[in-house]
Amino acid sequence: MIAIVGGGICGLSIGWRLAQAGRAVTVFERGEAGMAATWASAGMLAAQAEAEHGEEALLPLALASRDLWPGFAAELAAATGIDVDYRAEGTLVVAVDRDEREALEQRYDYLRGLGLPVEWLTGAEARSREPALARAVVGALFSAADHQVDNRRVASALRAAFLKAGGTLREHAAVESIVTAGGRATGAAVNPARAFGPALVDNFWTDQWLYWLGPILGATIAALVYNYVLIPKSQQPPS
Repeated sequence: MIAIVGGGICGLSIGWRLAQAGRAVTVFERGEAGMAATWASAGMLAAQAEAEHGEEALLPLALASRDLWPGFAAELAAATGIDVDYRAEGTLVVAVDRDEREALEQRYDYLRGLGLPVEWLTGAEARSREPALARAVVGALFSAADHQVDNRRVASALRAAFLKAGGTLREHAAVESIVTAGGRATGAAVNPARAFGPALVDNFWTDQWLYWLGPILGATIAALVYNYVLIPKSQQPPS
């Protein structure tokens, strides 16, 4: 069985592909699948507009990943009936004052220097392309190849596709430790006590005390509350 820790867009996507390939795969999620960073993101597929200094080696991978999205979105819709609202009208990055315009012009020059097909628009040109923009916009960078999806629909579609393909989803199951044996990762423990055996065999005790201290302290506090708060001394039987 393959275990994936984290039920966001990455974990569910990987799990879906593995399940499609006939592998037994379980996704563990500490909360509800797709409800953390995936739910809060903006769904931007802006590999060009968001390219950063120092990440040039990563750019080809980001561009290739972005370019796979039309087919990926269509496959998700076919598998689940959920339209993820893939939109291909491009991305605008706007500036509303002189300082922002100068910074955006520098970004434009940087992206052009990388050979990326981005356009510079005046404020009037930007408003012509997107009439809802404020008159305060003084310039904009337009990236026609950067697109968008509805991230929450993507999360719902991936969850459905993963389960439909035969994957197992365990929500509200926080993985507390990775179990190792013989120097190799062999599993994930949602119950810290289950990691004790491999730790003993491998003599690997890093952070083990945390897994035991929490339950012991919790049990001690619960006993004290029960004894001295829930059952006052006046109601306790005489010794």
